[in-house]
Amino acid sequence: YYIDYLKSSLSLDPPPVPFNVSFVIENEAGENLSGVSVAVEDTRLLSDEDGGASLALDSGTYQVSFSKSGYITGTQTFNLKGDTLISLRLLSSLATVEFRIQEGENFSRYPKVTLNDVSKNASSLGIAIFSDVARKINYSYSIEKDGMQTVTSDFFLNNDTTIHVQLSPITSMEDPLEKHSRIYPNPIRDKFRMSQEIKEAKLYDITGKEVVSFYRNQSLYNISQLPQGVYLLKTVLINGKEESMKLVKE
Repeated sequence: YYIDYLKSSLSLDPPPVPFNVSFVIENEAGENLSGVSVAVEDTRLLSDEDGGASLALDSGTYQVSFSKSGYITGTQTFNLKGDTLISLRLLSSLATVEFRIQEGENFSRYPKVTLNDVSKNASSLGIAIFSDVARKINYSYSIEKDGMQTVTSDFFLNNDTTIHVQLSPITSMEDPLEKHSRIYPNPIRDKFRMSQEIKEAKLYDITGKEVVSFYRNQSLYNISQLPQGVYLLKTVLINGKEESMKLVKE
């Protein structure tokens, strides 16, 4: 009996040997990042001044998440079969948007540039720079200058972006108040702009019920409180002209 017990004891599998996992964290420029929170299961580490962090793990599949203020949180899955070195790259959560505005072949001097709810005048070289702008969201912009047609558009910001805009003059045959108004962006998540100044605007749902009213011109019109759906926007412009437009709330 003792011999059988001994044989049984000797046949037990040895405990698993943990492997060393090392992380090296860099920014977009390839510079090491210190103070990055690295989480694997219930273990949390901070990267050192060389951007490094390490721990011991048994073989298996794991997911690591890494985060730092001012950067986009990232995740990565890895299969551990031996000592491993994993390189991680954090992307900044902020970006720069630069506008370069021209009138034909000449720089447009001091046009007004509005990015969402922030406005500034471009330089004498037609350049306007918006720094520390949040990435991974939608933006709308407008470019305005006396005697020039207003330019409006929207875009999704991924990385540092340069937007080239060409302004065109308003001819003597054109009256900007006679143009149809434009809503942007459309579809709308929370707020929208209008390309024309208004005296009043009223928003109706698909049943014809009035749900929101605006009685003065605004740089941004907030409808974040409304549910998703299709609405009818009726406006009275500053010249008295009445217009109706379809609006989609996401």
